[in-house]
Amino acid sequence: MIDWQTAIALMIVIVAAGALCYRGWKTISTTTSTGCGTGCQQCPANMPHSANSPQLVQLGNKPVPSVD
Repeated sequence: MIDWQTAIALMIVIVAAGALCYRGWKTISTTTSTGCGTGCQQCPANMPHSANSPQLVQLGNKPVPSVD
């Protein structure tokens, strides 16, 4: 016979293991997509990038000189 503390600890471990298995399965079985994965056409992540797209800039880094 197990006491109530051991039973609760076992339930927590089982739920955590189930959640870990679920997330692992979702990582392996999902297809690659952009955005949140719902596939809506209005999502900015699904839009093609243009020359007017904002560029990421790292602050505090000096530009690397080009080698000609």
